[in-house]
Amino acid sequence: MKEYKHPIVLILDQVDCIAKKDPKFLEILQDFVKDCADKGFLVIIFITSEGFIPQIMKCRDAMIPFEVGNISDKKAVKFLQNFGIDQKNAKVLVKYLASERFTLLMELQAQYQVNFKILFEEFKKQLFAQIKINLGMLGIPKNHKFFIKLIEVGHIDIKQAETIISLNMIHKLVEANILKEHKDYTVFFHSRYIDTYFKEVILSNIVI
Repeated sequence: MKEYKHPIVLILDQVDCIAKKDPKFLEILQDFVKDCADKGFLVIIFITSEGFIPQIMKCRDAMIPFEVGNISDKKAVKFLQNFGIDQKNAKVLVKYLASERFTLLMELQAQYQVNFKILFEEFKKQLFAQIKINLGMLGIPKNHKFFIKLIEVGHIDIKQAETIISLNMIHKLVEANILKEHKDYTVFFHSRYIDTYFKEVILSNIVI
């Protein structure tokens, strides 16, 4: 730090997970960030995909939140190409699994040590297995009529969703990162791979 005359920069990704599991810890962490910023030796950057997190952070003196839109599929493909994945395979990965999710793209990059077919199927298997576990823990069937409706419309107003599924279950699905809640009070599938999972299960009648 002294050598380069700049503070150390620490990047924390998926801060929304901390907010959901332990919001009190997030407050403590933000106070720590403020102390570090005041002393000028450490800068901490929070990265989150959830719209409500910036609102929470605005309440803390050290927080200067700004929202950056999800990267486009084109940029996601380019990102994977930069790590040696050819364009054709990168497009398939982004279209069906990774989409705009930085963390998933990084996992793909880290795992790209085998041929594409094995990579795609193994990564897909891992992601889908976690969805099945989450659904099982919540006690909701994968072919629930709410998921069928969401596939049809893409996103749905929470008030309308409550006519199909309980608000409590919606919140649980959000906490499990199966759904994502937008600030306009609509919900949709949290990620591209989750959308792919339900389309394969419901529309293609594939047993996963």
